[in-house]
Amino acid sequence: MLNATRAEMTPEDASNIMGGSGVQKPNFASSMASNMGMTEQSGPMPGIDISKLDFVAKAKSVFDASMEKDKNKFG
Repeated sequence: MLNATRAEMTPEDASNIMGGSGVQKPNFASSMASNMGMTEQSGPMPGIDISKLDFVAKAKSVFDASMEKDKNKFG
């Protein structure tokens, strides 16, 4: 039935049915962002500053210790 409609419909018929502008695909990312209250803005977005978490400050010392251990193990 859809194939028959497509074959018989003229471009003018399609334009009249669809309001002249055709069908626009929605922008999913924009609609989800607006649903979550996010808007375009310049500068940093609000969120969690992970540099303030205590384990982040310890990360370098843990990494350095693991590198030293690997160096002793494989070196």
